[in-house]
Amino acid sequence: FQKLDIALAALLGALLMVFTRCITLRQAYLAVDWRIVILIGGTLSLGTAMEKTGTANTIADSLVGWSGALGPVALIAVLYLITMGMTEIMSNNATAALLTPIAISIAHHGGWDPRPFAFCVAFAASCSFLTPIGYQTNTYVYSVGGYKFRDFVRIGLPLNLLYFGISVALISYWAGFWPSLT
Repeated sequence: FQKLDIALAALLGALLMVFTRCITLRQAYLAVDWRIVILIGGTLSLGTAMEKTGTANTIADSLVGWSGALGPVALIAVLYLITMGMTEIMSNNATAALLTPIAISIAHHGGWDPRPFAFCVAFAASCSFLTPIGYQTNTYVYSVGGYKFRDFVRIGLPLNLLYFGISVALISYWAGFWPSLT
């Protein structure tokens, strides 16, 4: 309802569950996956450090120099593929935290609105279908369901490619990088 910030609302909801004894404090503590919290905290710090030290700008310069002549659609495609590849081996939250400063730097270098590049990172970081290690649910079903690694590749590769094509096309169209189809 946009009355509270979502993080504050979630914290208040969790506290309310403890105070009303829906769960115990111990259950709440055990429900937190501290490895993920530490990973996200570390990558947020790394993302901030990359921004402050100029590393994000250096990486953005390299990407713009390498594929910038092809235009913003190509940069969105390259950024999407990099993000999608990284999210397969580390968490989507960590990947997004690490690559968002780079995406914003890329947009600034080209004089473009940073929102399409940030959306690109967000969508690609949520596209972890190729391996069982990129997302927690994949890992759960991998072991419990008796799946093989190749099962994820067989189903995940077409899904990743489909999402890649649709996302790059729609983000580029929405951002005005492609002319109107009407």
